[in-house]
This record gives sequence, structure tokens and C-alpha cells, in this order.
Amino acid sequence: MTNSFLQNRYPTNGRNISCSNVALVQQTEDVLNRRINKINQSLSSKTILGTIGSVDVPYKGHETIIKSLSVLQKFGYYNYEYQLVGKGDISRLKKIAEKYNVADKVKFCGTMSHNEIFQWLEQIDIYAQPSRTEGLPRGLIEAMSCGVPSIGSNVGGIPELLSQETIFKNTHIKEKEVACLLIKLRDSSKLTKLAVDNFNKSKQYNKLMLDTRRNNFIKEFKEYGQTL
Repeated sequence: MTNSFLQNRYPTNGRNISCSNVALVQQTEDVLNRRINKINQSLSSKTILGTIGSVDVPYKGHETIIKSLSVLQKFGYYNYEYQLVGKGDISRLKKIAEKYNVADKVKFCGTMSHNEIFQWLEQIDIYAQPSRTEGLPRGLIEAMSCGVPSIGSNVGGIPELLSQETIFKNTHIKEKEVACLLIKLRDSSKLTKLAVDNFNKSKQYNKLMLDTRRNNFIKEFKEYGQTL
């Protein structure tokens, strides 16, 4: 559940709360410290982008990141790789990567277990959520809980999670915008700030906190019903 996007789309005159079904066991500060160390050591090496989501679902927008790799090459930036985690037929995206001459920079990782997902998140450098439509993406929140600097489109609940400087427009020609955004993020101080901000933001999805909020609301609802 989003904080405002879905509430604005489906308004109610009744009492309501925001209580996401994306509930995380909060990561330790060690995770954030490892991320900051990785940022300080990785800028001169390959930058790995990553997305979690079914690869045969067009509205997830994977092709935007694939096309942005081609734009980056035209700008002289070749040290990028895009890794996709998720089930589905890869043929459509593979053809797009071949068409834009970046097939060697796109890696299809298939499905992963929950533990493997978090191990993978610690290895990538930037998480991307290029969706054309979205609610509140679990993969993005999980990436943020690992302190992964993240970018995303301006749809659904994504702008509620990310800072404005890491949001790009949901248009058909956004790959150049994404490429320019990625170039701007070639800065360790910016990435470190995003890592800290994302890690702290993810705390709002701590399972214990969400359970408490949900139970308090149910209690309030019950007490109100008893007064009728």
C-alpha cells in the first residue's frame, strides 16, 4: 500500500491508514557500512545495474535500461552491465539488446531464492525500477534496505520512495534521460548520500512497526464499533 498514490486514485471519506504488505526484517548497520565501502572502492570498475521482476512483462520497462546502455556507449561510457533477476521468456529483451548492440552488457540471471536475492543486491551498484505502471515495488524497497543507490520512473508509489533527483519521466524516449542520470551518479559522495537515505527510508517498512500500526488500527476500529 502506498502513502498517497493509491489513496488519491481511490479516495475514501472514512478513516484509513497506510500499511504496506511489503514488510522487511530490518538490515543491520553493517549492511550500510559494507555498501559505503563498496561505493568508495568501485567507481573505477564496472558499474552493475540491476532490476528484479518478470522479464516477459513489458510494463516493467526493462528495455529502457537496455536502451540507455546504448546511449551511454555513445557518450563514451562502456563500463556498465545490466543484470535482470526474474522469471519469464527472455527472447524479447534479448532481441532489443542485440538491436542496440549491448547484448554483451545484459545478463539474465533467472529466478533466485530470497536469500540469493539479498546476496545479489549486495553485489550490484545501482538498482533500477523503470516501470511504466507500478504500485509499491517490493524489489526496490528490498534494494533500499541494503543501502543500494536506486533510480526509478515517476509512476505509482516509486516517487514516494526515492528522492526527486533519482526519478525519471515515464515517457517513450526516456533512455537518454536515464543515461544522463547515471552519468551524474558517477560520484561517490552522491552515491553515499543515496545509500544512507535509502537505508533509512526502508526502516518505514520494518515488519514489527507495520504490525504495530496495523494492530492499532484494528483495535481502534473494534472500539469504534462497540460504541455504535
